[in-house]
Amino acid sequence: MSKLVLDLKKQVTDTAKRMKEVKPEKARRLKVELEAKLQTTWDAEDALKEAIQKARLSGVTSKKSAVLLKDPNVIKPLKTWEIALKAYHAKLDEFGQFHKDAKLLSDGMDKTIKEAKKATKEVAKGAKKEADKLGGKAGKLAGKVAGGMSSAASGAMLDEAIELAKKHFVQLNTCVEIYGKLPSHVVMYGLNYQRTIEAIVRQAVEAITPRDLPESLTDDQRKKTNKLLKDKPKAIEKLSKGVTKALEIDKKDVAEASFAKMEAELKAIEGLVKDCKTAQSKMKKEIEAHKESRTIKALVQLIPKVYKKCEKMVEDTEKELKTKLDAET
Repeated sequence: MSKLVLDLKKQVTDTAKRMKEVKPEKARRLKVELEAKLQTTWDAEDALKEAIQKARLSGVTSKKSAVLLKDPNVIKPLKTWEIALKAYHAKLDEFGQFHKDAKLLSDGMDKTIKEAKKATKEVAKGAKKEADKLGGKAGKLAGKVAGGMSSAASGAMLDEAIELAKKHFVQLNTCVEIYGKLPSHVVMYGLNYQRTIEAIVRQAVEAITPRDLPESLTDDQRKKTNKLLKDKPKAIEKLSKGVTKALEIDKKDVAEASFAKMEAELKAIEGLVKDCKTAQSKMKKEIEAHKESRTIKALVQLIPKVYKKCEKMVEDTEKELKTKLDAET
């Protein structure tokens, strides 16, 4: 038992020596350095996008990265971004290795604590057993164990080792958590070079490429869209009345067929709602710059109102139909 106690104490001492290079302070420093490297890379990415846009505006018609990245305006900013990305990944690798070292030590310390706690129980059992044998002569001889170390001394040494191990474990676990809590976009940025550069080029091009309005909002189609918004509610209302009338004369098949037509009419408006959401979320600049901006905005506001009105008619009719059919089953 005394050998086990000494071995456990040695494990804790050895870990303490290795912890000179694995401390929370270093983890925090590495995190700050990593974030600084990433910011430099992002700044270089912004400059690269501006260069790509300059190439497009100067006459490069292609949207492909293979063409744009060879433009004289782009070559230098691309190289600057690649250098920054390499430096960032080097720091990420350094932090990653630090995390592995901390995790290995943390797992080892956790195991040591569990072994020490188990040994403590064994020491306690041994001390009681020997004290019972010695009876009133317990004194200095009480609880001696193999190797000449008393149970009291073993217990004290174990308690000391456990407390020190717990202290080290908390520090090591802090190191592990600082790396583990890094956002995914920080850890994953630029790991797939080709996918990243393609995304950069695409975003740069899209930012200066005017988008076409959804068909239902274009100059040629707005009149048709407005007519549809007037006609569909009337058609749905008429069909709803048809369902009610059919149910009154017990023509369930006619009622169900009319209701199916109501759903089809509502579905026609759903496409307009999708166009409306696209325009609101992705095309604010295009709408603001359009000569018919006020007309388009009014139509975009009208579409969801008409849809909700029609949706309610369909839902109410469905409840009426279901109630009638359920009552007859």
